[in-house]
Amino acid sequence: MSRESQSQQILRALQRGRKLTCLDILRDFHCMSGKQRIHELRKVHRIEDEWIETEGGARVKRWFIPLEKGQLRLIA
Repeated sequence: MSRESQSQQILRALQRGRKLTCLDILRDFHCMSGKQRIHELRKVHRIEDEWIETEGGARVKRWFIPLEKGQLRLIA
């Protein structure tokens, strides 16, 4: 049985509509190089980003895959 790579796990989460920060990627996928995984995925997939402010006032980047007009999100 093959194990999904960290990049595949991150991509699947983005395709399901999740918006991920580096901290989300570290916590949920045990990946310390989330920014690098996103960089690799962006070579093939349309991944956008936005700056958000945390409760503590820090500004961090959050990545997501935008929905195209008429497109439905995968939920399985």
